[in-house]
Amino acid sequence: MPLAGRDPGRFKRFYDRVTELLLRIPEGGSIIVSEHCTARSLELFMDVAEMCIIEELFHKSINDALLEFSDDRSEIRRCPAWRPAVPYRHFYSDRNV
Repeated sequence: MPLAGRDPGRFKRFYDRVTELLLRIPEGGSIIVSEHCTARSLELFMDVAEMCIIEELFHKSINDALLEFSDDRSEIRRCPAWRPAVPYRHFYSDRNV
């Protein structure tokens, strides 16, 4: 990311705006990448989005609603959080375990 080395302040502002945009995606929601960046800033936007997605993996549980790219990388979505259909203790309550 050459911009980060050349102009750290400008990069930080761009990074903060992209991060804020991604964090506002509601569970089950998504954004279309091309609606939020220009062709000129697409590569940097995607790099920052990838960093945000990786950072979320370190700060959240795998059971939380996490960000991910669509298969064609044209959208970024927040997957619904995984919730067990049947709570653990109820599932085993009929057994003599």
